[in-house]
Amino acid sequence: MRESSWGKKKLFYWNILMIVCILFWVAASNVAAAPDPSEVETAKEEASLQVIGTVTSHHLVEDLSVEGEPKQKRKMKLSINEIIKNSSEIKNIQNVEVFYTYIPKWSANQYNGSGFLDVETGDVIEIWLDKTSGGWKSALGAATYEHKTYVNDRSEIISEPFAHRINRIINENILNGPYLSAIVLVFLVAVLFTIGLVARKKKHTAS
Repeated sequence: MRESSWGKKKLFYWNILMIVCILFWVAASNVAAAPDPSEVETAKEEASLQVIGTVTSHHLVEDLSVEGEPKQKRKMKLSINEIIKNSSEIKNIQNVEVFYTYIPKWSANQYNGSGFLDVETGDVIEIWLDKTSGGWKSALGAATYEHKTYVNDRSEIISEPFAHRINRIINENILNGPYLSAIVLVFLVAVLFTIGLVARKKKHTAS
């Protein structure tokens, strides 16, 4: 009987350990990888056009969403305020249309890297551009554009589903929150305390 009881306890402790490991793994897996600073600097230096401009409009080009991963290819029109560098063949640029990838903020933590731009009509941005076969694009996604003026009243083009919102709140405040270690520690202490209490109660009953 004692061996059977000890075996059950070992299995229980093993399950607790696995749960803790899974919690830490989930938290770590959601960390997005930023591009290397040297890669960003190289992209900026090699960009053919560097401008500061005001976003006057933006619209959908193609919906790239798949199940659970909302994503759009969009195009913004930028009214040029200042040309800082222009090594392209196009001169006297007053407006430029820039293609970019959009994902809603509530889904951004699903993706690694920095390919996604957050722009709204009225934003003033500095951006490093390259001319591609598909049109003007940011040289290195979000790493090669900066907000000079940020419009506070922003629209979310793709609404967040209710179930995803609940899951995101849990992830941001628990799994990815600053108190994850404390929560896990409290949980383990509570479990061990409960085990001790039950064991003491059984011992008292047996006697």
